[in-house]
Amino acid sequence: MEPFSEPVEIDFEATLRSDRRLMVEGESNLPDSTRLLIVVERELSGVRWQSRVGLEEGRFAAGPFGPGSGLPDGGYRITVNLPEASVQPLSVRQRIGEQGEHLSGPLVSTSRHGLGQVASSSRRFLVGSEPRRTTDQVEVLGVE
Repeated sequence: MEPFSEPVEIDFEATLRSDRRLMVEGESNLPDSTRLLIVVERELSGVRWQSRVGLEEGRFAAGPFGPGSGLPDGGYRITVNLPEASVQPLSVRQRIGEQGEHLSGPLVSTSRHGLGQVASSSRRFLVGSEPRRTTDQVEVLGVE
């Protein structure tokens, strides 16, 4: 098996369902069956929801995230994590290395637990219209 040699890419987008819960879908160039951990955190309260998914044919989907009543308005931080190699299936470890040593690129960092290299990609997501409306007003003022 060839070691994984390209820089790690994790790209994703989030969509708000009609019940105001969040779906996260994305793609990655990591090997198939790679286990990913998706975390959605509310900035205001630090409340978080998480889900573990496997990569299939370069794609993953997770959710819905949030309480049954839907997510309150505000900012959320969505992070897609590649956990350490020790929790990955054998087929994935054979490619990324027992310590993730074959991983490279700007998304890669050393695990806080000293378990080799991990990767993560993070993005902010706004729920609700308040912040957007404020931004629009600022842009209008700038035109005058």
